[in-house]
Amino acid sequence: GARALALGERYGIEPGRPANLVLLSADSDYEVLRTQGCALASIRHGKVIMRRTLGEVAWGQEAHPGASPTA
Repeated sequence: GARALALGERYGIEPGRPANLVLLSADSDYEVLRTQGCALASIRHGKVIMRRTLGEVAWGQEAHPGASPTA
């Protein structure tokens, strides 16, 4: 997390800090590093900017069936 990246008091999961994160799907921490995981959601300043569900990716408020984050 933030401590491992030497980001000090600016980041972390606590009230008053930026809510910026990417939620990855993997069986373990090692699996995320090995395969780079599959991004299930991306959150910036507390707002979901990308959310993946089975067969679709939602960007902001819109869902695009079969879309990929790099398309």
